[in-house]
Amino acid sequence: MSVRVILRFRPPNQLEKEAGSVNVIDYLPPDALKIAGTEYTFDRVFQPGDTQKQVFDHSVTGVTEDVMNGFNGTVFAYLESFSSQMRQGLSLYMSQLWTNRKW
Repeated sequence: MSVRVILRFRPPNQLEKEAGSVNVIDYLPPDALKIAGTEYTFDRVFQPGDTQKQVFDHSVTGVTEDVMNGFNGTVFAYLESFSSQMRQGLSLYMSQLWTNRKW
């Protein structure tokens, strides 16, 4: 069994920009970050400028392929707001895998 912890930080929204909010995270690519002088390491850390596709390709693609080949797999995502783009992307990808299966 393997558990990977992958983080993705969203870009600031308009209200945060207007309020003059500052980023308190120092990114240490590809797998660490520093907050208030303390460094934390994960399996991968995506920055605000990284795309949904980059996150999906790195984090979900392998798991869905394994599931379609008969292995167990789980993607657990805790998000402030699970975007409809991510849901639509996952749904489309799973449909394509099912349609193109070779078993």
